[in-house]
Amino acid sequence: VLGSMNARVKLARLDQYKENVGSAQDILKQTETVLKELNKMLQTAYERTVQTRTDTYEEADRKAAAAEMAQLKDHILNLGNTKVANQYIFGGYNSTKAPFTVDASGNLLYNGLDVKVNNA
Repeated sequence: VLGSMNARVKLARLDQYKENVGSAQDILKQTETVLKELNKMLQTAYERTVQTRTDTYEEADRKAAAAEMAQLKDHILNLGNTKVANQYIFGGYNSTKAPFTVDASGNLLYNGLDVKVNNA
């Protein structure tokens, strides 16, 4: 009887390990997808920045590029707040609340902390 109970406990643990591995794989796959998309968005932002620095861009072109950059910023913020299984994958210690927010002044916050880099 004791042997069969030990076997059941071990099987239950193995089932839990299998479930945990599956969950971890789902999170890693989603994280990889988000990071690839984020890389594309940052590349686009970089390209637009380089393009708009030239004298060939007129005011209307620059305004259109600025609108596109605002959309990219919003999309990047949404990517940073991606959830898998009701947990924010980039939330760090706080995976139940959206990690990235923007305050009333337009500052980017991570878990409530301003992420602005001070170049002193």
